[in-house]
Amino acid sequence: MPPATWIYGNVNLTEESVFRHLPRSVNLSLQLYPQQRSSAGAFQYVRPLVISTVAPALGPVHGGYPLDVRGQHFVNHSDLSCRLTFEGSGVILPVVRAAWVSSSRISCIMPAGAANASGLLRLAVSNNRQNYDDWIGFSLYDIAAIEPSGGPDTGGTNVLIQLNSSVPTSTVVNGTCVFGDLSVPLFVSNITAVTSVTCVSPALFGVGSQLSVPFGVSLNGRDFISGKWRFVYYPEPRLNR
Repeated sequence: MPPATWIYGNVNLTEESVFRHLPRSVNLSLQLYPQQRSSAGAFQYVRPLVISTVAPALGPVHGGYPLDVRGQHFVNHSDLSCRLTFEGSGVILPVVRAAWVSSSRISCIMPAGAANASGLLRLAVSNNRQNYDDWIGFSLYDIAAIEPSGGPDTGGTNVLIQLNSSVPTSTVVNGTCVFGDLSVPLFVSNITAVTSVTCVSPALFGVGSQLSVPFGVSLNGRDFISGKWRFVYYPEPRLNR
């Protein structure tokens, strides 16, 4: 069989030189023998996409929340997709389909397969589910431990939350802790990288005995890690004599 010749519009090209010609939209057909050409199909060239920002820039490991991606040259196509790859190991999370909003904005759901893994990832986007032209950093985090796990009902307990991975300080926005139905801001002391954060427990008066409430943390002010974590309130001890 002779070398295949691809017909891009009115230009005959070998497979090696096809990408030297970049019309925006062409008819594509395949010629294997002289005078024998397949029917033409539509093929569209697009500019390599560019990713500018992702919001939030970090999130909890359980996934399932939307990521708002801004950039340029996004195409409204069924193959528009997001892919996240761990920088250290190169492990790729399940590719997810992206929702097109405009040529400069898309949305994709953080894959639930991120559970039980954390660290720095590369978020890449493709218009055809094959060529991932650009990427931006994204961080996954989880709670490793909280200390102490209880305090008096008068509040004021400094609760240290240890993370199981380091996240850039610049990505922590509107960090929040939740004690039952009460929300308080969290505090970050690190300058460049965050491995732990601190919350001060709010007051919960009227606790007759120990009361265990759900405890949750969000570093982006929107998506929380809770699950097994709880905080125990107890009446403030009093000394009579």
